[in-house]
Amino acid sequence: AAVSVAAPAAQPGAVPRVASIFYYPWYGTPATDGAWVHWGQNGHQPPDDVAAAYYPARGLYSSSAADVVQSQMDQIRDAGIDEISSSWWGKGSPEDQRLGLVVAAASRDSVAVAAHIEPYPGRSVASVAADVAYLRGFGIHTFYIYRAFDFAPSDWAPVLDALHKQSVTVFAQTGLPGL
Repeated sequence: AAVSVAAPAAQPGAVPRVASIFYYPWYGTPATDGAWVHWGQNGHQPPDDVAAAYYPARGLYSSSAADVVQSQMDQIRDAGIDEISSSWWGKGSPEDQRLGLVVAAASRDSVAVAAHIEPYPGRSVASVAADVAYLRGFGIHTFYIYRAFDFAPSDWAPVLDALHKQSVTVFAQTGLPGL
């Protein structure tokens, strides 16, 4: 027997809801990356004491391991998440080096990838504009800017106007929650 359930009709002009989460491909292990990366920050001593609120059920992992990233994307898909915003610390960073792996794994699970542009050393409004152009090469069109207030809103205005004309979506901190 087949059962069909009709989805509720969308309201005219309604914006589709997207469930999005932040994703942090920061972690490394001695076996894969040559050292404990991120697990030991702030004085923690892996493998028993880690810089995380919870110890991973599957144990400490490397964000460079394709099987780990694919398993995480499978879990994200199964949880009904539509999009991840992957932490990105600039060209050449470990997160940049892992981005292709993240995008490929997410794509296999039909999970969209956005970039969470972090306040990497030397970041400027102009460098963020260049970063967006670079990251679009990975098929990314949605960007979250962490600590946007490091620069004046007047500095952002022309860059954001240009990006919006390119069908790029940018989210940034605001001092005006709820607006």
